[in-house]
Amino acid sequence: MAPASPSRNFPDIALLSSAAENDASRQRRRRRKRRRGWLWRSRRRRRRRRRRELEQKVRSIAAERRRLAICRGVPAPRVASNWTF
Repeated sequence: MAPASPSRNFPDIALLSSAAENDASRQRRRRRKRRRGWLWRSRRRRRRRRRRELEQKVRSIAAERRRLAICRGVPAPRVASNWTF
């Protein structure tokens, strides 16, 4: 004979767990649906644009330093890392 499962002994436990799972899945679905709004999308895009602007700034500063070094006649470093200004 198969071992008695707790849900068979206490049917209300099974009901509780299934209700909790349903609630969790419903919350998850609701959260996923909320993200489709235009506001969320625009906020994400703005963050990406900000990052791109920062990277561009870093690159332009590095290029400027390389140019100045070339003008001074110093061998310019080929690789300009982000954090050495």
